[in-house]
Amino acid sequence: MILNSLIVFFLLGLIVILYATFSGSTYIRLVDTADGAVSSASAPGADINAIEIHKLKKGNSIFASEVIQSTVPQEIDGVTNNYADTASLLSNPDLDATATYTSLGGGEVIVRLEARLSSGDRVLVHEIGATDGLKAEHFDVYIGTSKDGPWELLGTGAGPTSFTIE
Repeated sequence: MILNSLIVFFLLGLIVILYATFSGSTYIRLVDTADGAVSSASAPGADINAIEIHKLKKGNSIFASEVIQSTVPQEIDGVTNNYADTASLLSNPDLDATATYTSLGGGEVIVRLEARLSSGDRVLVHEIGATDGLKAEHFDVYIGTSKDGPWELLGTGAGPTSFTIE
């Protein structure tokens, strides 16, 4: 009986260690760096409709699953940001016909994705400003392993942008 209890305890500990080693999240921080000449008063700044990690080895994509923090403004200079709902960042635009977008409006957002980055993986930010006949707007992309950072700058994007992890 004691031996069985020790075996169960050992196996549970092993499962916890393996889970901590092989599972994890990646946090992505987007900062709107639009030059102030926003493409639309009701949709100011970079217009993001998805944030994705494409896993090289598995060939699958993981989309943002949670918005951790946001400074996306509801209103700018008395004009309502009609696309301030950050929940719009949490869908796969290829599968969700009702997918909309979030206009960052000079703010920033931190999202969690249920995947760890490996060499060869790609981080994709779906900025759709140019697809509506207006202009692609600039944003900075940072990655981290914690919602509080530290943050590593991947680069700057405008329009649909992809970064390959070295």
